[in-house]
Amino acid sequence: MSDVCLVLEGTFPYVRGGVSSWVYNLVRSLPNIEFSVLLISAERDEARTYKYPIPDNITGIQEIYLHEYRETRRVKKRHRQRWELIERLYDELWDGRLDSFDAFARLFANDPEGSIDWREFFFSKRSWSILERLYKKHETENSFIDYFWTWRFTHLPLYNVFATQVPRARVYHTISTGYAGLLGALAKIRNGAPLILTEHGIYTNERKIEIISSEWIFEESYGRGVRGGGASFFKQWWINLFGFMSRVTYQYSDEIITLYSGNQLLQLEDGAPPAKLSIIPNGISVEAFSGFKCAFPKEPGALYIGFVGRVVPIKDVKTFVKAVKIVKDRLPNVKALILGPTDEDEAYHQECRILTRMLSLDDVITFTGPINVKEYYPGLDVVVLTSVSEAQPLVILEAHTQGVPCVATDVGACSEMLYGRTDEDRALGKSGLVTNLASPQDTADAICTILSNPEMARKMGQAGKKRTELFYNETDLNFKYFDLYRHYMNVVIGR
Repeated sequence: MSDVCLVLEGTFPYVRGGVSSWVYNLVRSLPNIEFSVLLISAERDEARTYKYPIPDNITGIQEIYLHEYRETRRVKKRHRQRWELIERLYDELWDGRLDSFDAFARLFANDPEGSIDWREFFFSKRSWSILERLYKKHETENSFIDYFWTWRFTHLPLYNVFATQVPRARVYHTISTGYAGLLGALAKIRNGAPLILTEHGIYTNERKIEIISSEWIFEESYGRGVRGGGASFFKQWWINLFGFMSRVTYQYSDEIITLYSGNQLLQLEDGAPPAKLSIIPNGISVEAFSGFKCAFPKEPGALYIGFVGRVVPIKDVKTFVKAVKIVKDRLPNVKALILGPTDEDEAYHQECRILTRMLSLDDVITFTGPINVKEYYPGLDVVVLTSVSEAQPLVILEAHTQGVPCVATDVGACSEMLYGRTDEDRALGKSGLVTNLASPQDTADAICTILSNPEMARKMGQAGKKRTELFYNETDLNFKYFDLYRHYMNVVIGR
């Protein structure tokens, strides 16, 4: 039995960056905690390789594949009462209730041979009759064939999650709602251990955006009986599915953590109990950024603007380029560096290059490609983010370790990171300026305000450095998780 079982979906150890890096750093920072990993993937891929070395305190990794029919020994048993429970749960979900969820979660617990196997669940007469009843209840004008295949495609992943035999642990920690959150709730119900949820982004909101903009989900131009409106019948089906998994995760979690207050408001809107909510932002190792010197030759008297990030549409590099043009017209001695990889979206990269050339900025803007950013921050006068979507950008923390003020769009936690979240934090003063999205003018005005006021820039840099040391120190924030783990592990031991 591990101390903490991390329940993950599509991340560590096969994917780099983001949540994966967070998981890796958390595990490494708590060597006295024994972790196990439950990893949910879409399907089996033998060609995949680990992108991280596995720390010694990870005792095992169990993988679950959502779109896979498991080979199990077929057991001929009558399951009348179990089918009645399934029908009752469907009726409750239709009414927005979860009264029978505990009992349903235990269908597969510790008795995989006695539960309903996938052949019976998907191909039996009882399954067909339930499907017919649900179709009539929905009162949809969409074809039954489309209804059937949507039901099949949405229920196979659910079946595989419910059929997972969860390893025992003293505490379960899921890093999202969705399938991972659902599995975490099942683990809590079956094994009687506490469940912690950390949401970096709001999973349900992210999936909703993807679903509404998707082209692979079938749409009819007509249909009725769609709850919530605004999306076609089958898109709303998928939205409701992820909403169901979110409600389950929130209901069964003992702690619900996110990175910043904006996310917390979304959690409340989605039904998370206020008493369970807390904020633990991502942190940074301040020491890891100390001792570096500027690695690029600086022109005497020039002011350097840095954009740190991938050259991709979500970072809105074009707004940055346009803003630099406006700044250049006001402050002729500026230079701009776009610091980050350019190969993820080559077409967009070329569009940014063309825009740079059209605005006669070839001698002002440099695309560096991949570099060690630690060697560039000491030479920058301001760091700029023009992203259209962020959670809690690490770039701001990195710049602040070097005392560099920032300009950032008003997305995610950027406002909190530059202006402060708590009264104590805000008392430090601003460490940069927040701008409107997709506004070259607003971005340029903020850049010029900082570059034209050296004393303001110095004070902002000092405030950022202090803010990072006090409120975003990785060691302190990881210790908060250690305290949480220790508390709930003691709760289990004390039972």
